[in-house]
Amino acid sequence: MYPKDFRRKVYIENVGEILNKHKYHYISFGLLGTGIEFLGKCINQTENPTWHENTRGLGKRNFDLVLTDLMTRYSAYKDSYKLCDSLRNGMAHAFQPKNKIELTHKVEADDRGWIDLTINSNDRLVIVAENFYDDFKTACLEVIRRIEANEFDPNGKMYKPFLEV
Repeated sequence: MYPKDFRRKVYIENVGEILNKHKYHYISFGLLGTGIEFLGKCINQTENPTWHENTRGLGKRNFDLVLTDLMTRYSAYKDSYKLCDSLRNGMAHAFQPKNKIELTHKVEADDRGWIDLTINSNDRLVIVAENFYDDFKTACLEVIRRIEANEFDPNGKMYKPFLEV
């Protein structure tokens, strides 16, 4: 499976179904947190020239690269609210966010008077699952657009299989 197809099938279709059809809001945050790091690995052509090299220590850089390049609404919070550590690492390793973020969904946010990407009364950054997914989906589609426009190294990983089944 090529990166474009993986992104479309797994991150756009499957995660979209988990969130929008089944309403598993909380689970979607774990998938999207690791998905952001994956997108970063895709666009970080210099430090991640292939799919299978050792990328130890690059996770945060890859995650932050997506926030500054593709999901800019979140870039202002990447350091002050430690989004990589709190969202990606917290959800991937313990399935709970670290630091001061509040993971929620539209109905709950509306009920509590919370607004996406604002600080609530508990000094926590509010992240609304549906908005987060929409922003992530837009980032995925932008990477697909870049692939189709041949904006990556033509001999590089973006045009080679990501998974072989």
